[in-house]
Amino acid sequence: MNLTKFIAAIAISLIAAFPCISGDGDDAVKTLAKLELDWANAVERNDVDAIARFLHPDFTFTSPRGGIADRASHLDDFRNGNSRFTLVALSEVEVRVYGQRAVVTSRPTIDGMVKANGSVITMKCQRARWTDSLIFQDGAWTCVARHQSNIPPPATSATPVLEQILKEKVDGKETKLSVIELEYAPGAGTPPHHHPGPVVVYVLDGAIESQVEGKPLATYRRGDAFFEPAGGKHLVSRNASQIMPARFLAYFLAPKGEPLTTFDPPGRHASAPEYDVNGHLKLPADFRTWIFVGSNIGLRYRKDVAETTPRERARHVGQRIGDFHNIYMNPDAYEHYVKTGKFPEKTVLVMDVYMAKDKEPQNVVTGGYFPGDHREIEVAVKNSNRPDGCKTEWAYYIFPDEKPVPAQAEKDADCYSCHRKHAAKDNVWVQFYPTLRGNIAPSH
Repeated sequence: MNLTKFIAAIAISLIAAFPCISGDGDDAVKTLAKLELDWANAVERNDVDAIARFLHPDFTFTSPRGGIADRASHLDDFRNGNSRFTLVALSEVEVRVYGQRAVVTSRPTIDGMVKANGSVITMKCQRARWTDSLIFQDGAWTCVARHQSNIPPPATSATPVLEQILKEKVDGKETKLSVIELEYAPGAGTPPHHHPGPVVVYVLDGAIESQVEGKPLATYRRGDAFFEPAGGKHLVSRNASQIMPARFLAYFLAPKGEPLTTFDPPGRHASAPEYDVNGHLKLPADFRTWIFVGSNIGLRYRKDVAETTPRERARHVGQRIGDFHNIYMNPDAYEHYVKTGKFPEKTVLVMDVYMAKDKEPQNVVTGGYFPGDHREIEVAVKNSNRPDGCKTEWAYYIFPDEKPVPAQAEKDADCYSCHRKHAAKDNVWVQFYPTLRGNIAPSH
């Protein structure tokens, strides 16, 4: 074989070996775009063997929360049911090729669930961004790294449907009828507010939690309607779901020229539990302005109880006195409890914990104890529709300082089980709180 034929043979063999990087890269772009779609379909089918074919031996996955998984653990999550998706719809697929390397970005919309660190994260229409780094090796493209970033939905949106000046006057004033379609993202809502005229709300999709001052908190679902009187304070207006959007129509009657909605300054009623996108609880704001229901110092459990409750086993190790526990309850839940004797959904109890002291810098105190250094904040929330997917209606959270990151619920064995067995009423230690104790029905 002469030199020219030898070089031609080598060129042909290289083209055959690397079909995706020839010419101007159009073939590679098409191949990689199809790879992304096929990979998404494999994830949607939970086809672990198919997923594996897209992953390089050194593959790593970076989750939206910063966790990193290698190839083996990533595939195990699919095999073990820790990752399960029923929808993975791709859009905005963009491919950039750099010889034998490529970067592909896309925007998936995801339905499914992920189990991580003892909690379950449920996703419905979750928008995200994928950034994939791929290499061409041994005749095929495989991904060496994928990073996922979740896209938070807009909190609320409002679309005017109708505006009409009425011939009829209300209290001698020209009146305008306005119909507005509103949508709340999962977990979103509006702060306390009031309207100059009456409002009728009709729920189109999802579920809305609403409370007007003087009325109990109520949940309205698709097809339900409710009324707000003119000037009434709308204390709670939010999406009842942490995973599904809610959509509704609001019919306003208002004097011409006046704003339809006026937001009130933050008040003590803005006290419902709030969660982040992972279902972790945010520290309640301004809880020290809530209803103070009681306090205790240095409470200790019986040995047989503490030994079965891991958290209590170590709570007072090395302490001579113990801690001050100051308990606050969100006002709307307290009002409901006073009227009915029952703790409603979205009840929040905050225990503000301080180390007990018997000496202070001025040496004025000669006896007794007082709250010293702040230790932590513990929060109990009643929510049968917990966004972390757990089924126990009461959840317990620990915040080690005043400005922590959102807290994950404690394990049931650490808090819930003991409360369920020993608390006087509905998982709450009412026997310790004078403000609530009078609402316990006498035993027979």
